[in-house]
Amino acid sequence: MGNLQAKLASLQSHIEKKATAEKAVTQEDPRHSITENTVVKSNALARSYYRFRLTEKRIMEAMISKLDSRLADLEQCQFIELPAIEYAKAFGVATPKAYEEMEKAVESLMAKVMTIRGDKSRKQYALMVYAEYFKGEGKIVASFNPLITKELIGLRKNFTSYKLERAANFKSSYTWRFFELMNSWKKSDNPIAGWFTVSLDELKRMLGAPEKYTYKDLRVRGIDPAIQEIDRDLNIKVWYEPIKKGRKIVMLKFNFIEDDQTRLDLE
Repeated sequence: MGNLQAKLASLQSHIEKKATAEKAVTQEDPRHSITENTVVKSNALARSYYRFRLTEKRIMEAMISKLDSRLADLEQCQFIELPAIEYAKAFGVATPKAYEEMEKAVESLMAKVMTIRGDKSRKQYALMVYAEYFKGEGKIVASFNPLITKELIGLRKNFTSYKLERAANFKSSYTWRFFELMNSWKKSDNPIAGWFTVSLDELKRMLGAPEKYTYKDLRVRGIDPAIQEIDRDLNIKVWYEPIKKGRKIVMLKFNFIEDDQTRLDLE
């Protein structure tokens, strides 16, 4: 057992040193765009309950993409910088509008609470412990709650990951959330494919939809537009079927797979 423990410790050290070196190279490359970064978080956090506007979601995921999930380094979760110019370039927003959106988002980010469902409980965490917009410099500096960092760094299993560029063009926070849920239940990478079944009430909470939404509301305002956007932007086909208890729809079964056939431009 001693030899195996030493071998594992050596392997872990090698992986962390490599990750640190790669991160340094990325930060020093002026051509690097944050859309090339990978967003990584635990499946539990990917399936957590919260309600974000699109701007808040973009900022949160851009900051998460700056972390290296392989490194159990708490310091990297503190005082993360996101310049407005970076934000504008990543999400196709005019620079003046990026300044405006980011300044408005700071206060709301500080108020956001994530609810993570456990086996026997639901834990609630404030997302940020510090956030500040530097008007003269046009940037946000923020620190994630130390209690939530275990869902963001030092991950070895049960995590969700995707390139930020995959979601950068989404125009709805519902689409982004649904895309994350799909990734958390993904069974294959090539092609991207998977399936999952979820209760209607839980899906509303995970998408951040109002509790008062009926199945029709959720379908018309959230699910169907998200599916259409994912199909259009990523060529991933999604279909679902309602599951009833008596006459009431209580669950939804989703299937998805990437269509690797070349599309014909008919326009």
